[in-house]
Amino acid sequence: MKPTAQLDPVSTTGKPKTDKDIVLEAVANFAFAEQAYASSRSQQREDLKYVAGLQANASPNDPFGLQVNLLNPFLRQITSEARSANPSIRVIPEGSGADVDIAEARGGLIRAIEQASNAEAIYQKSLWYAAASGEAYCFIDSEYISEDSFEQNLKIVMCPNPEMVFLDPLHEEMTGADAEWGFIIKDIANAAYLRQFPDSELSEKLNSGGWNKFNMPKAWSTDKTVRVAQYWVKQYRMKPLWLVQDPETMEQFTMDTKPGPELVLLRKREVQVCEVKGFPLNGIEVLEKIDWPGSRIPIFKTTGEEFYIGSQKAQFGAVRHAIDPQRQYNYAVSRQTEMIDLAPKNSFVITTRQLGNNAEKWANANRIAYGYLDYTAEPGSPPPSRVSGLDANAFAGVAQTRQQAYEDMKRVFGLNDSSMGSAAGDMSGVAIGKQVEQGSRSTYHFFDNLLLTIKAVGCELNNLIPYFYDTDRLIRIIKPTNEEQMIAINSISNSMRYDFTKGQYAVTVTTGPAYASKRQEAYDALSGIMTALPQSGQYIGDLVASQVDSPVAKLAAARIRATIPQEVLAATGENDQQDMAPAEQLQQAQQELSVSQQKLKMLELEKQELQVKVKISEDKAAMELTKADMEHMIKTRELDHQEKLALVEAEIKMMQLKLEERKLDMAEKQLHMNATMNIHRVNEDSKPEKPEDVLRDIDVPSEANIGGKLD
Repeated sequence: MKPTAQLDPVSTTGKPKTDKDIVLEAVANFAFAEQAYASSRSQQREDLKYVAGLQANASPNDPFGLQVNLLNPFLRQITSEARSANPSIRVIPEGSGADVDIAEARGGLIRAIEQASNAEAIYQKSLWYAAASGEAYCFIDSEYISEDSFEQNLKIVMCPNPEMVFLDPLHEEMTGADAEWGFIIKDIANAAYLRQFPDSELSEKLNSGGWNKFNMPKAWSTDKTVRVAQYWVKQYRMKPLWLVQDPETMEQFTMDTKPGPELVLLRKREVQVCEVKGFPLNGIEVLEKIDWPGSRIPIFKTTGEEFYIGSQKAQFGAVRHAIDPQRQYNYAVSRQTEMIDLAPKNSFVITTRQLGNNAEKWANANRIAYGYLDYTAEPGSPPPSRVSGLDANAFAGVAQTRQQAYEDMKRVFGLNDSSMGSAAGDMSGVAIGKQVEQGSRSTYHFFDNLLLTIKAVGCELNNLIPYFYDTDRLIRIIKPTNEEQMIAINSISNSMRYDFTKGQYAVTVTTGPAYASKRQEAYDALSGIMTALPQSGQYIGDLVASQVDSPVAKLAAARIRATIPQEVLAATGENDQQDMAPAEQLQQAQQELSVSQQKLKMLELEKQELQVKVKISEDKAAMELTKADMEHMIKTRELDHQEKLALVEAEIKMMQLKLEERKLDMAEKQLHMNATMNIHRVNEDSKPEKPEDVLRDIDVPSEANIGGKLD
C-alpha cells in the first residue's frame, strides 16, 4: 500500500492543515513529479518531433536532409480503429434500489454529456497521444447551466498537451485511478491572472510591481507569466460504521451515525473514508478550495505501452521503435536524390567534327526531346554515345534499402499491405479481410487501453450523477438510436419515476458499428436474403425498406407491409391494427365492439349480483347487530334481577339477624323475670308481677310481619 502520511488532512502537529501547509505540500509533490517525469517526457518530446516532421538526419553531412514522414499514416491506421469500433458507455442495474428504466436514463444522460463535450474528439486525441508518445489525459469537470442558475452539468474536458499533467508517479493502474494526487498546470499571462484572481495576494504584488518579493518557486512565475496549478489530492479520515437490526422487521443495515435504543447493535468497526479535494494555487497561496464528491481524482490517463524494467517504469507509444526505420528511409531517399544530382548533365560523348551543322541541336539534346539527332560520320571514330552518371548497381542497392526500411516500419507498427489499403490483386476478399484483421490485432492494445479510459470516465460520471443531478429538473438524454428526449428527473409530479439519487448502477463499455452502420449492415443482410430467395421479397420487403436512410423509407415500408398477408404477420406476432386494410379494420372493429358489448352485459350482471350480495350482507349485518343488542339487553336485565335478588337476600339475612337479636333480648328479659319472681317469693311482702304483664312489655315480631317483609 502506498504511503499516505503526507496526504493526511492534518499536519504533523495533529492540527488541521492550513493553506500554507497545503502550498508547501503541493510544491514538494510537484518537484518530485517533475523529476520523476523528466526522462520519459524528454523521450516523448523526441517521439512527437519525429511525428511532426522535425526528424534528425541519419548522416550529419547529408547535404539534402530529405524527409518522407511515414509515421503519420501509420498512426492514422491505429486511431481509425476507434472511429469504426464506436465505443459506447452503457449503464446497467446493480444492487438494491436499481431500476432498468433509470439505468437507461442514466446511460442516455452520459451520452448527452459526451455529445455536449465533443467526447469523440477527446477520445481520438487521447488515443493519438497514447500511440504517438505513450500517455494522454482527459478530465471531468462541472459547470453551471447558466449565469443565473445554481444547477450544474457535468462535462468531459480535453487535455491538449499531456505535459500539463503530473500524476502521482507511484500510481500503478492504467487509468491512474489509484493516484493519490495530481496536478493540472497552466501558465497564463500576468494580465489574464489579474483578471481571473483580482483578490489574491499575488495580484496585489503584481499591481505594485513587487511580485518578486514572494520568492516564488522555480518555473512557477516569470516576469510575463504565472503558473496556476489545479492540485488534486486524496485526504483520508476514519469514521465508525455500525451494523444494526430493526427488531420489528428483522432487517439489517449499516449506519455511519450512532444508532438509537430502538435498534439492535450487531457489529461496529472503523472504516477509512477517502475525500477528494481540489486546491487551485499559484505556488505561494491557495486560490480556491473544492470538495469533489467523486471517489477518485478526476484526471483520466490513457496509456500506450507500459511495463517495468526492475523498478523503472518504461512507457512509450508505437512511434518509439519506428524512429530508426524512419531515419533509414529518409537516408535512402536523400542518397537517391544525391546520386541523381551528381549525375553529369552532358548526356552524350561526341567529337566536334561529328557535330557538323547541328552544334546547337546537340548542345540542347540533354534538355529537349528531339525526334532524331543526326551527326557527321568521321572515319575511324565511333558514333556519339550516351553517358550515364549513375552507378546502376549502387542506385539499385539504395532503392532496396529504402524499400527494406519501409517494410521494417510496417513490421514495427504491426501493419501489412492490406491494412494500408494495398493488397495483391490475386487475393480473395476473405484473405484480404483476414490480413486486415491481423493488422488490427497487432495494434488493438492501444485501442483497448482507450476503452479502459472510457470505462473509467463512464464509472465516474455514473457515480457523480446523484450529486450533480439531485434536484427536480428537466434534462436531455440521448437514446442508443441517437434520438433526443427531455425527461423530468427527481420529480414528485411523475411519481419520482426517474429518481437519480437512489439505487446502485454499474457501467460497461460496448463496441460495434454505429447506429447508421447497423442499419446498413441490416440492409445488406436482408438484400442478400432477397437475392438468394427472390420469393422472400413479398414477405420481408417492408423490413428492407425500413433500413433505407431516406425520408420516404418509412412510407414505403408501410405500403409494402399493407400487402403482406395477415396470416404471415400473425405467425410472428406482428399483425396489429395498423397493418390491416380498411375493410378488415372495420370487421375487426365490429367484432371488438360485439365482444365489448358482451363484456359490458356480463359486467352489468356481475354488478347486479354484487349489489344483491351487498344487500344480503347488509341485512345479515343488521340482524346480527339486532341480535347482539337483544342479547346485551337480556344480559343486562339478568344482571339487574340478580342484583335485586342479592339485595332481598341481604335484607332477609338482616331480618334474621334482627330476629335472633330479639330472641336474645327476650331470653334476657325472661331471665330477668325469673329472677324477679324469685325475689318476690323470698319477700312475701312484695307482690309478684303477672307473667302476661312481663310478656306484654317484650316486642316480639310476628310471623305475619316477617312474611310481609319477604314479599
